[in-house]
Amino acid sequence: VELPGCKGIWTVYHKSSRGHNADSSRMAAYDDEYHAYLIISLEARTMVLETADLLTEVTESVDYFVQGRTIAAGNLFGRRRVIQVFERGARILDGSYMTQDLSFGPSNSESGSGSENSTVLSVSIADPYVLLGMSDGSIRLLVGDPSTCTVSVQTPAAIESSKKPVSSCTLYHDKGPEPWLRKTSTDAWLSTGVGEAIDGADGGPLDQGDIYSVVCYESGALEIFDVPNFNCVFTVDKFVSGRTHIVDTYMREALKDSETEINSSSEEGTGQGRKENIHSMKVVELAMQRWSAHHSRPFLFAILTDGTILCYQAYLFEGPENTSKSDDPVSTSRSLSVSNVSASRLRNLRFSRTPLDAYTREETPHGAPCQRITIFKNISGHQGFFLSGSRPCWCMVFRERLRVHPQLCDGSIVAFTVLHNVNCNHGFIYVTSQGILKICQLPSGSTYDNYWPVQKVIPLKATPHQITYFAEKNLYPLIVSVPVLKPLNQVLSLLIDQEVGHQIDNHNLSSVDLHRTYTVEEYEVRILEPDRAGGPWQTRATIPMQSSENALTVRVVTLFNTTTKENETLLAIGTAYVQGEDVAARGRVLLFSTGRNADNPQNLVLSGSYGPLFSSVQIDFASHFFAICSNSFVFVFLFSFLRSLFIIGNV
Repeated sequence: VELPGCKGIWTVYHKSSRGHNADSSRMAAYDDEYHAYLIISLEARTMVLETADLLTEVTESVDYFVQGRTIAAGNLFGRRRVIQVFERGARILDGSYMTQDLSFGPSNSESGSGSENSTVLSVSIADPYVLLGMSDGSIRLLVGDPSTCTVSVQTPAAIESSKKPVSSCTLYHDKGPEPWLRKTSTDAWLSTGVGEAIDGADGGPLDQGDIYSVVCYESGALEIFDVPNFNCVFTVDKFVSGRTHIVDTYMREALKDSETEINSSSEEGTGQGRKENIHSMKVVELAMQRWSAHHSRPFLFAILTDGTILCYQAYLFEGPENTSKSDDPVSTSRSLSVSNVSASRLRNLRFSRTPLDAYTREETPHGAPCQRITIFKNISGHQGFFLSGSRPCWCMVFRERLRVHPQLCDGSIVAFTVLHNVNCNHGFIYVTSQGILKICQLPSGSTYDNYWPVQKVIPLKATPHQITYFAEKNLYPLIVSVPVLKPLNQVLSLLIDQEVGHQIDNHNLSSVDLHRTYTVEEYEVRILEPDRAGGPWQTRATIPMQSSENALTVRVVTLFNTTTKENETLLAIGTAYVQGEDVAARGRVLLFSTGRNADNPQNLVLSGSYGPLFSSVQIDFASHFFAICSNSFVFVFLFSFLRSLFIIGNV
């Protein structure tokens, strides 16, 4: 499907039977519920499609805002409602029917200041709250009422009174019966907005947990507020500097003794990262997420104007204020200073940085910002986030580690969302920069819990045919061929019928034809060794083949030596002479043992034996030798046309 000018895509849920008295036995499991609508934002309009058996456009028959582009869409009130946010307003919908229409005018303090032209730039949804980042540097909070499924607009007083322009903001939903951030403050549960319980997808109560707002200012500072009260619980100065560890500024000022250590680690983090002027740097996108797993911890992501992605993982730090009392007057004064810090702050919260720049950094284009981070919780059983842009990649979470896997196909990705319906089980949709929409699923048989393989370019200047791994020696035998121009008379002289013992008749060719050149592929086996320092691989030895002899396969085999009564690991090469249809085919098995030169360990010494294959066996058909297998010290030789099977032991 082609969608030129696509700006974003979202999938939303809806079921008309969901409610307080819904029969949970008839409701699908929370993760197995199908999406109902696909919302596509274009440059000047919005399309709406039903995601049933087929994707059917229903733009003209729904109450969605379709006369302009959509900024974001999602679900509220336990998926009982859909919220669609556009530049100057929002709509609350029950399926396809609108139940509330909101318009975002200037706040009381902004009246008459020209802010009536302010539009929505970013949206973050954490049921039942929606946080809006405005183009004038302010933020708005939409507060939902689960009892009536309606939304009211508020301007946080703490942000409005500070007069500091906001560059980016997001909501973080600390879910679960025991929210993680509560552990970092003894009375955090008193100050966070734990509202009325709302219905989940199965009609039962949904644990709301705690909700926080993460705000970055154009000055480079970061603050975390509880929602909806907007009391500041965590502050970081110069967040854009990319420190290796970040701590609450108020705690740093209280603990003067640890300030030197924190500053040194901060300078170290800045020195390892960028040397640009951080005063012109700001955060353009924020995201904070804790994925479901045992002992999981929140991640904090930030994208800067130069394309740098900061990734931090939270951890719990218990400082001197939590230790037992001491008679040391220095320790006593330190504890008193810490106790003066507001008890509602997340005093034990720390963040450590995880590097992601090597995989994900790209220049941020000028103009209206676009969302690049898309959180997913179940795509083929995996969880993490997808990073859109000119260098798209998957960041998957395994055992509290981020595994980064670049998406090398289809080029730049401009929009991404998850999709779960009857024809696409926990899949996804993305749109390329050329406007091509694709519906996909991750391969079920692939394992992603590992580092992405590093691509090493080895200048072979030859055609590779087969490679194997010699584990005992850490070597890679590789079959290659090189085209060589030879005179035709020389080529014909090599085509000897080995069985009869005479040359091919060439009396019918003129002297001019005999001196014409002919391209012949000459084969050889190169023994490659990886460089331990990560540099280019080195060719340690070369095994050339004879004229008209093709190396067809190379394997590492184990044979029993009847002389030494020990098993030996050897390198086996299977070959075939290609001399045309009129000449009976022949082949060889080459066996080599490897060792190091005592005088120069860099040089590889090959010793081996070889001979014609089946010299005592008459083969009256093309017997090109193409495979070697080893099992219990037995060779199995397979021939073309599957005419013969020979088992040879104790070679």
